[in-house]
Amino acid sequence: MSCVCRAELKMYSLLLKYTSAHVRLALRIYFNIILTIFALIGDRCCHARAQVGLLRHEVLDTTQFTGWLRGSSAMMMLWATRRSPAGWLGIVMLLASLYWITTDLLVSALVGTVHVPARCGFNMTSTYEVAITEPFFNFITPHDVGNLHDLVMQSQVTSISNGGLSGIYHKVNSDLAFRADDMDVIGKWDCTNIGQDISYPAYSDLNNVTNDLSERGVIFHDAVQSCWDEYPGVNQNNHLLALSADASDFSNKTFQIRAALDLSIKESDPKVMRIFDCTMDAPPLEWILARIPIQTTFSTWCNQIRGKLYENSLWVPPVAQPGQAIASVFDAMIMIATANVSQTGLYTTLPVPANPTQGCLAPRAQIPLPVIVLFFCVTMSTVCLLGYWVYLTLALWRLKSRNPRVAKIIEINTPSGLLGWIKQAVYETGSAQQNGYNELRGWMLFPSLDNNCLQLSQSCNSHDLSEQHPLQQATPVL
Repeated sequence: MSCVCRAELKMYSLLLKYTSAHVRLALRIYFNIILTIFALIGDRCCHARAQVGLLRHEVLDTTQFTGWLRGSSAMMMLWATRRSPAGWLGIVMLLASLYWITTDLLVSALVGTVHVPARCGFNMTSTYEVAITEPFFNFITPHDVGNLHDLVMQSQVTSISNGGLSGIYHKVNSDLAFRADDMDVIGKWDCTNIGQDISYPAYSDLNNVTNDLSERGVIFHDAVQSCWDEYPGVNQNNHLLALSADASDFSNKTFQIRAALDLSIKESDPKVMRIFDCTMDAPPLEWILARIPIQTTFSTWCNQIRGKLYENSLWVPPVAQPGQAIASVFDAMIMIATANVSQTGLYTTLPVPANPTQGCLAPRAQIPLPVIVLFFCVTMSTVCLLGYWVYLTLALWRLKSRNPRVAKIIEINTPSGLLGWIKQAVYETGSAQQNGYNELRGWMLFPSLDNNCLQLSQSCNSHDLSEQHPLQQATPVL
């Protein structure tokens, strides 16, 4: 289905009318931004949750004051202390780390380009042909060679290979994405087996076979043309095709066609002739049948039709669907005839088609179901965490209003995360005030030989520290 956001939902996938590279980039940007916001909100939740616990007079262990940790740090904390950092929020930290990994992998692996049936603009910058449906009174023999012939035949092959319809098309061009649908087809020829196969002895004269079929009335006699494979080196003839119509040249009559083809593989096999009755169902172009000299046309098109029916080999049967093969050539014949009649061949300016679109296979960026589910999960997880932060903020506001003095002390002295614990360690020396983070740059951590430990000390420079401890050089932690 289509919607305003230029998207389609098909087979549990989202199809977008953008390049897959741009969609992958957009998804990566979104996931990076939303997961960064997720981590920032999570850190505020850790800090607020610890303060709420203290204001409720709960006794909290130090693992509740870790702040937000990345996945590896959260895992190490969990392994070392056998406690989840920041309570159940530690599980959320691990989930966020999993989100980071899976979003990148799934977007890279699954978001790609697919081609789907659609309507595309008809390209008129290169060679194209438009069928004209207005009747005319000149006779025209459709050419079986040339640029127009190649264009029409190629359009049929392209449409079928792309899963489109066969038939007589309103217009064709050289677009390799062409995939004809109902809007592109004026009508078509239909060739059906009449169910009356006729057998002849092996090595029968092929002209005599054609004449006998006409005399029996299984093919028409007004216009008859036969052709076959000839192999002079082995003196063999095979693969007979007989074409017939119920109208002669310049009779001003529309016609039906009957075709008889040889089912035998070798000349030494009995010849079994299968008869197909062919009629055209294309009312807007019915008039063209009276303008085609069909006997003359058969004489130039017979070998081309036979080439569609048999591979270029001595001993092969006809194709699996001979009726469709014959009909496709007649479709092309009508398209070429109407294009020539309209005076809109390859060497003149063509009229603008009534419908500026054609059926095609259009590229779409496909976002499969796993990525859609992950997008929903990450977004909803962020919304839920944001909601939890709002809840903690309101709870903290209510508790602070009950005892502002205690709340102020807790707010100033509650450590959270690495920076908070460094500040707390400096404060615990008794030589610093909880005024902010700027003063931390003046504190040094250095080894103390007297106490066999590392010691925090505030000094103007490392020279003062070395005077206090001449055997040790202070090494600030960056």
